[in-house]
Amino acid sequence: MKKISILLAAAVLSTGLWSCGGDENHDHDGKDTTATTNDTMSVEDETGPTDSYLLPSPLQIAYIFKKSGLKYQAGIANDVKKEASYSGSYEQSLGLGIYSSDLAYCVLNKQKQEAISYMNAVKALSDKLGMSTVFDSESLLKRFEANVVNEDSVMFILSDIQSRSDEFFSSNDRQMSAAVVFSGAWVESMYIASKILPKTKDSKMADQLADQLGILENLLKELANHKDKEPAIANLITQLETVQGIITSIPGVKEMMESEKPQDVKISASEEQLKTLAAKLEEIRTAMVK
Repeated sequence: MKKISILLAAAVLSTGLWSCGGDENHDHDGKDTTATTNDTMSVEDETGPTDSYLLPSPLQIAYIFKKSGLKYQAGIANDVKKEASYSGSYEQSLGLGIYSSDLAYCVLNKQKQEAISYMNAVKALSDKLGMSTVFDSESLLKRFEANVVNEDSVMFILSDIQSRSDEFFSSNDRQMSAAVVFSGAWVESMYIASKILPKTKDSKMADQLADQLGILENLLKELANHKDKEPAIANLITQLETVQGIITSIPGVKEMMESEKPQDVKISASEEQLKTLAAKLEEIRTAMVK
């Protein structure tokens, strides 16, 4: 029997994806907030070794794109008013992932009121999914609202929420839900980037495709473990495999992934290829948020 552990706790990477400056230990309300590292989805078989799938948090994905020049643009993120319309655990799990990415997008761009709205949407969907223990402290939300423009503090708060989410999924055997949540988060992050970053041969989005392909490949492996449990997952896999094919066909992507010196590899994405990728992402995302 397989046991899956999903570690979504690290909002700060020791590898440098995120740095608030200064020492690793920061003081938030008198607490030690040493950053944890390595977000992995591990598949452990009692009779065999463990395979670890590196899956960053929505906040980390948003930061990767922010470093590529992703600026805030009103109206791109999913409408928070749609939260109430998502019914059924599959749609609610997708919605939770989508709103988690929207939340990260707003936080990293210092959009205070929008971030608070998306945090409330995340909480509402978490409660519908039976994850009320993640937000069992009213003070957590109050702290978020009070510190939403303080990068150090809000990183700690989001890391705490993600740690609680991980504990919930692991202790309640909800690995399928976790995979669907991450699917929504990844698609939303890619969708936002594809809408804002320029679709030209010099696009900064192209520079991130090798990393994103690696994330997608690991996500597809995890989703495959659950396709017999939820009919909609088979279609989601098919749609994501199409995205995988588009990215893989771009010259330089696979070479960068496999190279010992990826910094020496150039990804040559044409404007047409980036538009094709953006159109497919929009199609998948539109079906998710309808």
